[in-house]
Amino acid sequence: GKEAEAEAETADDEPKITPGLFRPDLPTYSMDEVKKHKTPESRIWVVYEHGVYDITEFVEIHPGGSKRIMLAAGGSIAPFWKLYAQHKEQFVYQLLEQHRIGNLSEKDASQEKAKSANISDPYANEPERHPSLIVRSKQPFTAEPPLELLAESMITPTDLFYKRHHLPVPRIDLDTYKVEVNTSLHQDKKPKHELSLSLDDIKHKYPKHTVMAAIQCAGNRRDEMTAIKPVKGGKWDAGAISNATWSGALLSDVLAALPDIEILKKNMHNLHIEFVGLDQDPASATKYGASIPLEMALDPKNQVMLAYEMNG
Repeated sequence: GKEAEAEAETADDEPKITPGLFRPDLPTYSMDEVKKHKTPESRIWVVYEHGVYDITEFVEIHPGGSKRIMLAAGGSIAPFWKLYAQHKEQFVYQLLEQHRIGNLSEKDASQEKAKSANISDPYANEPERHPSLIVRSKQPFTAEPPLELLAESMITPTDLFYKRHHLPVPRIDLDTYKVEVNTSLHQDKKPKHELSLSLDDIKHKYPKHTVMAAIQCAGNRRDEMTAIKPVKGGKWDAGAISNATWSGALLSDVLAALPDIEILKKNMHNLHIEFVGLDQDPASATKYGASIPLEMALDPKNQVMLAYEMNG
């Protein structure tokens, strides 16, 4: 097998780590032996390429939750990393190798690699991006514009707007697209279906509003922080911020049509409105989402909108 060795240094003079390379200084295990380690009592082992790892102590602090990482217990993490490609970062590789305890046999490593290769790629239909973007992660796609281009205009050109995806980009059929609005005043009751709006409905049933707004990733300028002290997270220079004009229907106008709007207004200090996206986790089908206080959404001065147009 291949011997582990440091690859060529990066532009930041940090040695790159390639996880899962064969290490002659460690013992070799079969897949049958790995499968015996699925619980904290027996220790939790996983494999990646030629590497065998004991992640027992890491499970409870896994950023994605213990339940998700336990799906790989006693098996390979490669299929999951294919779905959650954000793991393919140097700081993740470094963390993984800290838990290295051995090698997987050559035969079993080849079989596990073949199994992973048969999994369909959820990122196969990603849109094309502007070649000037500085790519920080290919899957999910993360990129920022060069600072000299970002500073050229108050309004960031649409193609140069920074990108920060957490999941594969969904394909949308505009002819069948619907925005569903459901309401519930009680967590233990099933939400009541209220509205189903097509894109044409949103464009023509409600007044069009336009607002200029900048968006910034919370990790913007992380490279500057890392220069002082190591910080976990993907690489960002100062370009994870962009400005655009957004046009659409005010959410307050859309919600005004709800039959229970007066009841919602009376309780709005205790309620949030949840936004559920079409982008979803390839493995669990969990939708990406966020929420804001209902009070914020109902006040037209806040200009919360269902935007359907960017930069005119």
